[in-house]
Amino acid sequence: MSSTGRIDEGQSEMGVDELVQCILSYFDRVSVSRLHNLAFIIEAKYHAEHGERATDADYEAFLDGCFSDDIADEVESLNGIETSNIRIGGENVETIHVQGDFECDAKDPLETVINSVCREFGEVPPEEVSRKIDQIDLYRDTPMKEHIEFN
Repeated sequence: MSSTGRIDEGQSEMGVDELVQCILSYFDRVSVSRLHNLAFIIEAKYHAEHGERATDADYEAFLDGCFSDDIADEVESLNGIETSNIRIGGENVETIHVQGDFECDAKDPLETVINSVCREFGEVPPEEVSRKIDQIDLYRDTPMKEHIEFN
């Protein structure tokens, strides 16, 4: 695996960095949790429809969705964003403020999947995103805090 999250050609469609930038191109602000969850939904949907991975990111199952060290590493190293904690409903939510101009260079059919997931789940309540993730077999079949296997 390279530092951009890309593995051998033909095994994934894009690097983790590219997926993160594609998702961020839809938002001015987005919670870190939603970024991880949207990335997982995109991965799961693309895998179900096309039988291959969008990226080589590893995901772990948690009660409120998914987490990826690969996504976290990309967010940490990305220019053009600022992270802060925002108080929402009595809870501190780590949020990304997008300050750069991110573009998505994904090609179809991956571009279509990214677009549909970001539009459908980008602005809905977190509970709705969690319900969607709960419906995904890859997530449901994985014990909490375990690595999710894409077969």
